Amino acid sequence: MLNIVTGNLDAPGGAVFSEGLVDLAGLGAAIGLDRYGRHRSRIGNHPSVLGELPSGILVDEMETPGDGQIRALVVTAGNPVLSIANGDALARAMRSLECSVVLDFYLTETAAQRTTSSRARARWSAPTSPSCTAS
Repeated sequence: MLNIVTGNLDAPGGAVFSEGLVDLAGLGAAIGLDRYGRHRSRIGNHPSVLGELPSGILVDEMETPGDGQIRALVVTAGNPVLSIANGDALARAMRSLECSVVLDFYLTETAAQRTTSSRARARWSAPTSPSCTAS
């Protein structure tokens, strides 16, 4: 707000907007992620945005039986159990998955639910589910 009031918005010495290192809009269009609603969720028929479905339906997608049910999850450098709504339900749903893999430097709340994990400079832990193997 101060940059706007003082006339320093997008001016040298103020908050300057660059074009960025990567044209994310162009990259998204090039790989087909620029379409709204290209895919629909199984639960609630929610549209995809930039190739992603809403995180709020993840638990329902894991727990509702049927074609397309999420039975495995890979999380890379993220902590959805802590960062999305209803994290306790997500933790419970993750424990019921056939396979969940978390790749992170830290043992996060999400990593604590996994069946297989990797930490930086550590070996793979033994899977707790025979259907989920590490390589």
